[in-house]
Amino acid sequence: MRKIISSFICFMLSFHFSYAQRSIDYDFIKHLSQENKKIEHAQYLKTEIELSDTLEYLKAKFYIQYKMDSSFEYFFKKSKTLFLQDTLALGYASCYLLSNDSTKINKNEWFQRLNKYQLSKEINHITAIYNLKFLPVKDIKPLEYPNLIKQGVIEYKLAKQKSPLKAALLSSVIPGLGKVYIGKFRIGLSTAFVNGLFAYQTYESIHKLGIKHPLSILNLLLTTIFYSSNIYGSYRDTQYFKEEKLQQLYNDASNYYSVQSFPYLYK
Repeated sequence: MRKIISSFICFMLSFHFSYAQRSIDYDFIKHLSQENKKIEHAQYLKTEIELSDTLEYLKAKFYIQYKMDSSFEYFFKKSKTLFLQDTLALGYASCYLLSNDSTKINKNEWFQRLNKYQLSKEINHITAIYNLKFLPVKDIKPLEYPNLIKQGVIEYKLAKQKSPLKAALLSSVIPGLGKVYIGKFRIGLSTAFVNGLFAYQTYESIHKLGIKHPLSILNLLLTTIFYSSNIYGSYRDTQYFKEEKLQQLYNDASNYYSVQSFPYLYK
């Protein structure tokens, strides 16, 4: 019995040491990454390579390359030191997080975390672009940004100056004027036309049939609904207008810096 147990222990130890001594083939990982062989890449990282901080770092790069952000956050926390030393991977990750609406990572925490480290000019630029939404309008200076994204900064600055309350007030005075205020002229004109049509129909109905007639009450109700919807719609559209311009800026910046500075994860 002792011989059997001893043999089993020796077998397990030899298996363990032979497994642990398998080293990471970086050239092979580079090849899988550049060829976008996701399944093979994932399988290689799961089997027959040494367990180490380097492996966790490679997994973090894998998950950000294939845009699997929730898993990337987990591995990033385990390999933060290595990851922060890799300008390419960090820049690629920042570009991705900047423009991705569906990411599960806390973007505020991510970009605040980056401010604590000495980073490249490009990553500092990306961080500054993200922080634009927290700046007062007067502190947004488009001339400080590259020409290819400067227009996006200008458009966002103009959008940020628009007040949802002012848009709602304008639409309460003249239906559709709030939409014209944010540059949606055609929608504003159509809104004014529809509201004017309902108002005229209500006036004619009350004038000819009386205010207590069911048709007059119906027309008055519809006019009130459309008028109220116009006011609320102008308020909401102004908020969406700001978010749309900000997201467009993020997309432009992400595309620009990904192409200019961080084209892929592996050199």
